[in-house]
Amino acid sequence: MPWATNYFLFSYLERVLPGQMRQLSLARLLPPDLLFALDIRGAGGGQWSCRWADGMLNVRRGLDTDAVVIYRIDSSTFEDLLRGRQTPQQAFFDGRIEIDGDMEKALKLALFIEQFLTETSNHPAQRTEATHAGIGR
Repeated sequence: MPWATNYFLFSYLERVLPGQMRQLSLARLLPPDLLFALDIRGAGGGQWSCRWADGMLNVRRGLDTDAVVIYRIDSSTFEDLLRGRQTPQQAFFDGRIEIDGDMEKALKLALFIEQFLTETSNHPAQRTEATHAGIGR
């Protein structure tokens, strides 16, 4: 159902993810003023730009042309990543994630994303927030 998938992506990326990022100690290791983008294709997909600055993640709709990295991924793969059905590394090697931009930064950020997904899946309070966004069902 495209509407449900779109709402799921919107709710997770724009509401849940920024709060999760503020709570993670790992987030302090991100470079300041990091700008990356997600181009999520397929049913219910969309485009988002994410800027990490001053200890906060700001997410807005649309692709920022200044993004150092753009991850292109289909909506079902994105959902698989969030639900822990597949790791970002597996998805990349399976050709399910395309990367445009600075490859070195993209691979470093991918390691962070994988650790982030592992940490957030192990925190009950964050799982509750994510469940309200449609994750973890």
